[in-house]
Amino acid sequence: MNEKIKNQKYKIVFFGTPQFAALVLQKLTEEKLSPQLIITAPDKPVGRKQILTPSPIKILALENKIPVETPPKIRENPQIFDKIKKLDPDLVVVAAYGKILPKELLNIPKFGSINVHASILPKYRGASPIQTAILEGETETGVTIMLMDEKMDEGDIIAFQKTSIKPDDTYQSLSEKLAQIGANLLVETIPLFISSCEASTHIKKSLRFFLPPLPQDNSKATYTKIIKKEDGQIDIDNPPKAKKLNQMIRAFHPWPGIWARYQISGNRYQMIKFLPNDPFLIQPEGKRPMTIKEFLNGHKEAKTFLDKILN
Repeated sequence: MNEKIKNQKYKIVFFGTPQFAALVLQKLTEEKLSPQLIITAPDKPVGRKQILTPSPIKILALENKIPVETPPKIRENPQIFDKIKKLDPDLVVVAAYGKILPKELLNIPKFGSINVHASILPKYRGASPIQTAILEGETETGVTIMLMDEKMDEGDIIAFQKTSIKPDDTYQSLSEKLAQIGANLLVETIPLFISSCEASTHIKKSLRFFLPPLPQDNSKATYTKIIKKEDGQIDIDNPPKAKKLNQMIRAFHPWPGIWARYQISGNRYQMIKFLPNDPFLIQPEGKRPMTIKEFLNGHKEAKTFLDKILN
């Protein structure tokens, strides 16, 4: 990349919340592309004691002494709009913020707003592209840098990079890998995009830039859903087969996890968690993880239930 382009300073507003976004933000700060303002979710109660805890993004913002705002809502918050307008940013960057931004906000920066999305669009638009790719048994996924509009993940594509999904990848491991890919791709994309370079030749087979941006093919779009805690519960009367269960365990690790409650006797029930391994491990409530054989040695009443999965 041209050093003059690479070393230019840009005014950026960053929206993000979870660890995925924090890894992207960390790379921006390392590459001297630190935002002038960060917007993230409000502190949330966590754990049994419901301790009010800041998001990974807020923690990183405070560590780097970057101004941070935590509005519960964006659309009904004129103060946030005014603050961004006064900053007069070149670009808004979004990574896993978790809320749809209004068109009025997206149009504030000089060069528009871009999103780091953890799939190869238009496949797996929406809130859970990483979990869904694992659930569907995909062997490949990636990251797309796209222009944002008021619709969900329908904006034009600026760049993408593909990567493989390993057989033992969980949501956690794949999320970390995609965040690193997205972060590296983003620091390459920002100066190229802002300088309006012409489309570069692909750096590698899995990595391409589109300048001007390339419209998505909406006829090929698929959508994902917001993951809820109850998505991790298995119906013991109609459990998934072993292959599907393995995909669920990996997709939902570490949250919400895969779990089930089955009847031991009378009104007594046992809760168990299923953990990533080959084959999966079982963790009875309050006990250590164990193999299927170890578990059945002490919980023979679960054999009928597990046979439906394994056979």
